[in-house]
Amino acid sequence: MRNLRTEREITGYWEAAGENPAVSICCIAYNHESYIEDAFEGFLIQETNFPFEIIVHDDASTDKTADIIREYADAYPNIIKPIIQEINQYSIGQSQPIMNAVRLSRGKYVAVCEADDYWLDPNKIQIQHDYLEKNPSIIISGHDAKIVNEKNEVVSESKLHDSMKRDFSPEDLVAGKCSVLTLNWFHRNIDVYSLPEQRHVLNMDNFVLSLLGHHGGSHYHRDIASSAYRVHSGGVWSGVSNNIKNEAQINTFFWMYQYYSRVRMKSQARCYWRKYLRVVFLQISYSDLVIEVFRKAFRSPYSKIRRLFAGH
Repeated sequence: MRNLRTEREITGYWEAAGENPAVSICCIAYNHESYIEDAFEGFLIQETNFPFEIIVHDDASTDKTADIIREYADAYPNIIKPIIQEINQYSIGQSQPIMNAVRLSRGKYVAVCEADDYWLDPNKIQIQHDYLEKNPSIIISGHDAKIVNEKNEVVSESKLHDSMKRDFSPEDLVAGKCSVLTLNWFHRNIDVYSLPEQRHVLNMDNFVLSLLGHHGGSHYHRDIASSAYRVHSGGVWSGVSNNIKNEAQINTFFWMYQYYSRVRMKSQARCYWRKYLRVVFLQISYSDLVIEVFRKAFRSPYSKIRRLFAGH
């Protein structure tokens, strides 16, 4: 374990020590033994005038990730709350790991960071906390991140496109017209993680941002130093092919359509149905799509469809 501030040194910053945490940092981990200490360091350098907790969920890692989490939890028992799964919850469809972490959060606010990413600014959550305290119309805030590789070498100074470095309205969030980097999320702790449709969703961040939009807009911080978004071969998102990313979007837009249909929000349902179809068209060829449409429409073997068009 790295030589960081002791728990007593950290809690010395807290004027309200002993009370419930103001912020719950929720971290999800899976086979991140090479990276998770960077994440812990980013959490434990935070200088705040309020108490915070760190809830870290390990989804049955097969490497030494769980051992590292236990070591840090032993050193910071009043700050770090570990959830160590024996069976991988994601693979058996029980729930998304982030849902398990947020369910246990006690803070007024939730900050999110996966264990292969990390924060660089020791004032990050203090700045975000203070902004949301003063701006009740804002539900979530975020900022930019550098892109780094497995060796912490900078690949790009910015993860966000320039067009996304701005505030977004509630309507933008609901319709998915925004980008708030998940590793920098800081949002009010409201229940947007327990819908039945979310158990099936692959891109949880899209769903959560849309739901948060029903409660307010987002703010982009230019006064926070970049975090570090890591790309590596084992990354849940960064390490997969474009085809798999498209399939994940198809899955996510479908279940968002299902949710908005169930709650009878017709315009939002149509919005995500159009998004769903758009990605489907990208994923399969036009000829394959035509055959599939006719197969489902007529429920006939292809030979009968051909005879139909031949006039037989």
